[in-house]
Amino acid sequence: MQPIANDSARLVFDDALMKDCIDHLQLPFEEVNDALLQYHRVFITRYANSINFVSHLPGHARILELAAAPYGMTAALRYHLFENLELASFENPKGAGFSSVENERRIKISVHGRKYDLKETIFNAESDIWPYPNDSFDAIICCEMIEHMAFDPMQVFAEANRTLRSGGLFFVSTPNACCIQNLLKIVARQQPGLAQNYRLPKKHGRHLQKAQSRIN
Repeated sequence: MQPIANDSARLVFDDALMKDCIDHLQLPFEEVNDALLQYHRVFITRYANSINFVSHLPGHARILELAAAPYGMTAALRYHLFENLELASFENPKGAGFSSVENERRIKISVHGRKYDLKETIFNAESDIWPYPNDSFDAIICCEMIEHMAFDPMQVFAEANRTLRSGGLFFVSTPNACCIQNLLKIVARQQPGLAQNYRLPKKHGRHLQKAQSRIN
C-alpha cells in the first residue's frame, strides 16, 4: 500500500485501509508494542470514520492532533494524508523512540518501512495557553479527549479558535453515550462509559464540611 501523493484525489478510509496501516506500524514503545497494536485494531472503524472528516484537506495543510498518543491515527494521518502534521500531549514519557527538549519531544514511528520523525509539544490543553501563535493551523483534530477534561472543556474550544486559521476545521469526537454497551450498563445499574464526569482531583473539591452543612 503506497501513501497518497495527489491532493486532487480524496482517499476514502475504511477498515481494510486502517488495518493495513496498523499491521505495518512500528510504534515508539518497544516493550508494549504488541499490546498497543492490538488496542489500535479494536478501534480501526472509529479511526477510519474520524479520518474521513479531514481527508478532503490538502496534503500541505498544517494539522495539529491533540492527545495523539498512542499514535494509531497519527500513523494513518501522516502516511496517507498530511506532510505538516504536529502532535500534542499532556505527558512526557521517556524511552525508546522519544527524545525530549524542554516541552517538546520527537516521536519516531514507521509505516510500511517509511520512517517519520514528528514534533510533539507537551502542555495541558485544558488549563494552559497553547504554545502556538494565532492562526497557526488549518485543522485541529481532537479525538476522544474532551470527555477526559477535569473541569471545563471550554478552554480547549477557545484556544482551538485562536490557533486555527480563518476557515479552519476543528474536528471533535467523543464516545457515544447511547451506545449499546452503555445502555446495557444502565440496565444493570452500573456507571456507563469510561469517563463519566469531569473528575479531578480524585476527592471531590466541593464536598461540604460538617460546619458548612448546618441548617440555620
